[in-house]
Amino acid sequence: MAAPIFAASNFLFPNATFIAEIVAFLVVLGVLAKYVLPPVNKAINDRQAQIRSGLDAAEEGRRLLADAHAQHERLLEEGRREARSIVEQATKVAEQAKADILASARQEAQRLAERARADIAREAERAAEDLRRDLVNLVIETAERVIGAELDAERHRRLIEDAVAALESNAA
Repeated sequence: MAAPIFAASNFLFPNATFIAEIVAFLVVLGVLAKYVLPPVNKAINDRQAQIRSGLDAAEEGRRLLADAHAQHERLLEEGRREARSIVEQATKVAEQAKADILASARQEAQRLAERARADIAREAERAAEDLRRDLVNLVIETAERVIGAELDAERHRRLIEDAVAALESNAA
């Protein structure tokens, strides 16, 4: 029996099944290229754009974070400088208030000391005057007892006061 020309063993001549398979493959490939590949390419391109946008946003976020951190540090340092300035001003004001209070206290103490000296001088003068009067009365009483008769009290009082004043001026 004679073998057909297109034998299954001859690989140079494809059989009809092979041709049908190639045609079906090309049709499926065409359908895939026309209907499936454009949406897939679009989805891939959209995803790439979304990833690129996310990377750009992340980079912008890092840059904004670095700027915000730098601004935060700058504001923090400015706040520290202002706080130091306020503390220095408060210290100066406190020192000035302390100096004012001390000066006021010294003036008040000096005023009170002057007033006390004046009071003491008045009291000393009053005590000396009382002592003079008592001394004059004592001398008059003693003289009356010694003499035994009453003297002209007013005249003798003037004489004794003059004598006491002379003694005081000699003592001074």
